[in-house]
Amino acid sequence: MASPINQKNSIESSCFVLVFERAFHKQELLSLSRLEHVFNDELPSFKEINSIKVKLVDGTTAEQSLEISGAILQCFKNNGKPSWELKVENNVIEVSCFAYDNWTEVWEKAKRYLLETIKTIENDNNRLLICVLKIVDKFLSDFDNYRVIDIFSSHTPYLTQNILDGENGELWHVFQGWFEQLDGNTYLNNLNLITSNEHGRITTTIDHAIQCQFIKNPQLISDFKESELDVVFSKLHKTNKEILIKLLNNTQLENICL
Repeated sequence: MASPINQKNSIESSCFVLVFERAFHKQELLSLSRLEHVFNDELPSFKEINSIKVKLVDGTTAEQSLEISGAILQCFKNNGKPSWELKVENNVIEVSCFAYDNWTEVWEKAKRYLLETIKTIENDNNRLLICVLKIVDKFLSDFDNYRVIDIFSSHTPYLTQNILDGENGELWHVFQGWFEQLDGNTYLNNLNLITSNEHGRITTTIDHAIQCQFIKNPQLISDFKESELDVVFSKLHKTNKEILIKLLNNTQLENICL
């Protein structure tokens, strides 16, 4: 038999990403040090991210220097692995949760981290281009008794028949992606389904990333509202659940309360 990695859900990680039109300027990145104090209790580990800049002098001599390219803030579980992470680098703000409980609590916390970061680096001439939600679900199976249909619906449109029939054995992968046009925006789904042998057990991974691309109407950071962030990520989360419902069999849907 197969079971989700957690008691109430199968989520290993959830990631909330904002992608902007241009890379953040040096002064904007330096202002991230403010977040070390704002989130000191929640994300006590703060580190700058630096990149090496190479400059050619007279076309022959290379001068190297370290420049700030972002920052990463983290808190950790008892086993030393991150439970939450806020990362800002180049033109991206990314919040990751590795201790998922339920959508309402996780999203409220992730949203607060995103909004406080936007407030810190706000600039009137930078536009938000893409919002991304990435959720990784995992299920565990005994190697000797592994069956694809113990996890997936026999009627799912996201797996080929030879995999559903078990013709490819225990280890396989299916990567796929597609675009949708909704509400005047472009949505891109990337759905990667993978099995692996980990410590004598089969781990089935559902790696789903969905992005909303504001190609026709990118918004300035200063104009973006909390309510709009709620609407976009609620839509992305709904799509993730709809895909899981089409992917999983009834037993696993009950196991993860869908």
